[in-house]
Amino acid sequence: MSGTRIRTGIVVVGAGLSGLCAAEALAADGHDVEVLEASDRLGGRTRTEAAPLGLELDCGGAYLGNRHTEVRQLADRLGVPLQRTVAPGAALFDLSGRRYRDDADAPFNALALGLALDRIEELTEAVDLHSPGSSPDAERQDRTTVHEWLSTERMTSATTLLIEQIVREMLASEPDEVSLLHFLFYVKSGGGLDFLTAFAGGAQEFRLAGGAAGLSERLAARLDRPVRTGRPVRRICGTTGGIRVEADGFVADCDRVVLAIGPAPERAVEVAIPGVAASPVPASTGGSVVKIHLVYRTPFWRDSGLSGWVTADRAPLRFLVDDSNGRDGLGVLVGFLTGAEARAYRAGRITWAGLTARLADWFGPPALAPVHVTAQDWQRQPWVQGCYAAVPHPGAWLDAGSPGDPGGPLHRVGAEHSPYFFGHLEGAVRSANALVQRIPRPAGSGEQVPR
Repeated sequence: MSGTRIRTGIVVVGAGLSGLCAAEALAADGHDVEVLEASDRLGGRTRTEAAPLGLELDCGGAYLGNRHTEVRQLADRLGVPLQRTVAPGAALFDLSGRRYRDDADAPFNALALGLALDRIEELTEAVDLHSPGSSPDAERQDRTTVHEWLSTERMTSATTLLIEQIVREMLASEPDEVSLLHFLFYVKSGGGLDFLTAFAGGAQEFRLAGGAAGLSERLAARLDRPVRTGRPVRRICGTTGGIRVEADGFVADCDRVVLAIGPAPERAVEVAIPGVAASPVPASTGGSVVKIHLVYRTPFWRDSGLSGWVTADRAPLRFLVDDSNGRDGLGVLVGFLTGAEARAYRAGRITWAGLTARLADWFGPPALAPVHVTAQDWQRQPWVQGCYAAVPHPGAWLDAGSPGDPGGPLHRVGAEHSPYFFGHLEGAVRSANALVQRIPRPAGSGEQVPR
C-alpha cells in the first residue's frame, strides 16, 4: 500500500468522542499517539451545525443528565458549560385520533401504565450488564422481539402503544426489530426508564453549550499532532514487530491499536491479528434516525401554555421536544424521525411540507413558517451508519461477549463498549477512561497518576 509510512506507539482509529478522549489521555501519559479518521470532520456521532441567527444546533448526540458523571467532568475540564433543557408548559399527546394536554387530561390509565413499567423494571433486574447473553432466560428473551413480547402481555392498548413509542424514541428502531433482551439491557444500562425518558432530572436535563461536537474539537486541539482526517482504515494486521494499520494513503506500524468506531463501520475493516477475537459487541445495525431542527423567531407555542414536547402515534412525526432555552428568545423545536419514519423520509415519502403541516395542526399556523430547518440522516453517513447506537439483531447477544473492551493489543472503545450508559455520550467517555487505566505508561514517562 503506497503513501505515507510512519512508526508510532498507538494508533487510534476514529476521531469521535471516545477515540479522542482516549487519545488525549494516552498522549498525556507519554504515549506516542496517531489518530486516523475516515471522514473529513471530528466528532463521530456528534455534529454541531452553525445556523443563522447565531445558533449552534446539535445534529447528533447532545443530551446528558446528572448521573452522567464522567462526561460532565470532561466538559468541566475542557471549559464547556452545560445548558439546562427546561421547557415550561404542558406536554401534548396525540393518540388514537385524540389530543391530550398533560396539565388537563390523562391520556393513559395511570394504574395500568404503572404496572407495565414496573413489569419492565422487574425484568431488567435479572439482566447481566457485563454479559447480557448469559442472563437468566436470555435464550428466550433475545429471540423474542419487543413487539412479540407485548402481544403476550395483558396490557391496555394505550399502554402497549406507549411502550412501543419508548422503543422508537430510545433505540431509533421499530419494536419488531429489537429483542426483548436488548431492550431490557439498554434500560438497565441507562439507569432505568424514569431516568432515560425524563428531561428534568433525567438523561436529557442538559445539553453542552456551543454544541456537543465541541468536546471532540477541544480534545483534538490538545494533541501533539493533528488528527489525520480522510484516512479510512482498511486493514489491521499483525507483523513481526507489532501491528500494521493500513489506511487510504497511509500506513502506520505500532504496538497497539484503539478501534473507536461503531460496530457497523467496523465490519468494513479487515482484522488479521493472530489471537485477536472479533468485536465482543454482537452483530448489529445502527439505529435509523433523522434528527430535525425547526427554528422560529419566538417559541410561540408557549403562548398557549405548551412546552413544545409532543408524543404521537402516527407518521410523519411521533416525537418532538423544545430546545429553546438559552437561545436568546428564539424558538427551536427538535424532532426525531426514527425507524419506519426515518426510512420513509429517506425515500422521499415524508416532506418538509408534511412535517410543518403536522406542527401547524398542533401549534397553529405560525408553525408553517420556520426561519431555518435542518435534517441530519445518520444512516446516510457512511462512516457512522446509524444513530443513536448499535441495535443488535434479535438473537445476537447470545453469541456475544461483554460490551467492555476484551484487551489488547487491539482495543475497542466507544459508546457500545461500556456496560453502563450503553449508546450515550457518558458510555463513550467511560469506555475511553476505563481503557486508559489499563494501559501502563511507557518506560521513562513517570508513574501512573490516578484519574
